[in-house]
Amino acid sequence: MWWRCWRGRTGGGRMCSGTIRRSGRPVWATEARYWLVVTAPADRTAATHTTRAEREKAARVGRVPARDWLRIEVQHAAAASREPTEFLDRLRAVGVAVRERHDPQGRLTGYAVGRVEQPGDEPVLFGGGRLAAGGWRRT
Repeated sequence: MWWRCWRGRTGGGRMCSGTIRRSGRPVWATEARYWLVVTAPADRTAATHTTRAEREKAARVGRVPARDWLRIEVQHAAAASREPTEFLDRLRAVGVAVRERHDPQGRLTGYAVGRVEQPGDEPVLFGGGRLAAGGWRRT
């Protein structure tokens, strides 16, 4: 196992990155020994960040970026819902545009959500699984 550390620009803490060799030594022991912060796995399942263009557009119109607002609404609706239909109804009640995806048997398999920026415009839709990992999932 090797670690590479460097000092931040402000001279504060250090940032470290590491790779595991096939030695079998637990990584968590090394992280605990040197007080390293454990980060999320790099398996591309984390929610994507708001892009610079989205942030700048939201600042121009004086609103929260659509992706951030939708992520919060999806998380709140998922926490307060017991069934998928209740979850989707809660999203629609707060003004979220919802597109459902069903399998051939008619069961809900996914959803996409969006916010209408201007009346009459089509919303930009974000897939529920990519937007908020804590959203409603079929069990």
